[in-house]
Amino acid sequence: MSPKEKIILIDDHPYEVDLLNLALEKLHLDYEIIYFSNAKEAYTYFEKTTDPIFIIISDINMPGMNGIELRKEIDRNTKLKKKTIPYIFFSSSTKECDVDEAYDYNAQGYFKKPMGLDEMTELFDSIIKYWQKCRHPNKQEPDVKFRSPPV
Repeated sequence: MSPKEKIILIDDHPYEVDLLNLALEKLHLDYEIIYFSNAKEAYTYFEKTTDPIFIIISDINMPGMNGIELRKEIDRNTKLKKKTIPYIFFSSSTKECDVDEAYDYNAQGYFKKPMGLDEMTELFDSIIKYWQKCRHPNKQEPDVKFRSPPV
C-alpha cells in the first residue's frame, strides 16, 4: 500500500491547520496534512522525505524564512525543483507587491485567506480539484485507451 499524498501547510498561525482539516473533512478528501509553523522546518522535511506531496500551501509573511524565501530555496535545489510540487500562497496580505513577488518566483497560485469555514472549504475545493486534474511531470496518469462508441 502506497502512502497517502500529503498536503503541506506552512503557516505561523496553528489555527490555520484546524481550518484546513475541517475544510477537507467537509469535502470528504483523503489527504494527510503535514503542518509546519516555520519555513525552515518545512524545507528540511522537503529535502529528506520520499513521501508523495500533493501540494504546498504557504503563508507569505512568517518570522525567520518567509514563504517567498522558501520558494526561492526550493527552486535553487535541483532535486526539489524536479519534483514539480504545486506551490500555492495563502496569505492575509493583499498587497500587490506580495502578489507580484510570489509570481516572480513561479507560484502556481496566490489566494487571500478566507474569513470563514464555508469560504475556505469552497476555495480548497476549487484548488484541490484543479490540481487533481492538472498534468505535470511527476504525476502519472494511467494509460487509458479510448474506444469509439458503438455505432
